[in-house]
Amino acid sequence: SLLDKRAVWFCNLQKLQDEFEGVPPGPILLRMKAKDMEMKEWFQDEMRRVQFDNMTDRKITDSKALTAVNCWYLNETESARMWAEYAGTDGVALRSTVRALSEAFDPCGKEPFPQLGLVKYVDFSTYDELELHELHRDFKLDFLKDQSFQHEQEVRIVTLNLWQPQAGGIYWPARLNTMIGQVVLPPSANATDRQRIQALLDSYRFRVSIIRSSLAPGGG
Repeated sequence: SLLDKRAVWFCNLQKLQDEFEGVPPGPILLRMKAKDMEMKEWFQDEMRRVQFDNMTDRKITDSKALTAVNCWYLNETESARMWAEYAGTDGVALRSTVRALSEAFDPCGKEPFPQLGLVKYVDFSTYDELELHELHRDFKLDFLKDQSFQHEQEVRIVTLNLWQPQAGGIYWPARLNTMIGQVVLPPSANATDRQRIQALLDSYRFRVSIIRSSLAPGGG
């Protein structure tokens, strides 16, 4: 679909494997719920009061359904763990740079322009350094992940999927020649795999160099 659509897939947070994507760290979550209970006391009408009981949970669910991300691994060297978790033996890696990623996207309809940044890894059980009004400013919450994912060293591109959230994500048009510098074969790839990938690229008339993985037997 990347080559066919000339577009990059941004996945809604609710579809990602980490169930805590888009969920505030524990102490911040407690403050949000305490604020809800404080606001609940402003009203006497029980029909209004009950709306505050699960307000924070509803806000988080709605935000996860509307926020979409595209994720990249940042490192000068390859990671065997990242190959195993995200590509296996059938996938390839696309090599790019932060600058290339920042220049690869154009406006897409009415959706907010994607914002690129480094993920900040924190202890979700103790982190409490954001004010509630800051959570969604510049996608601050969406650039937080628990420190257990620190090995991913993620560069993340974030936008809002306002017009088709039911699709689970959004395809964003991209200048692939700008974005993709090299295609890296998996460590176990052989000559047949290289020919298959080259044939696929040729079928879409997409010119880019294909290289061996540095983790392949004998080195890259």
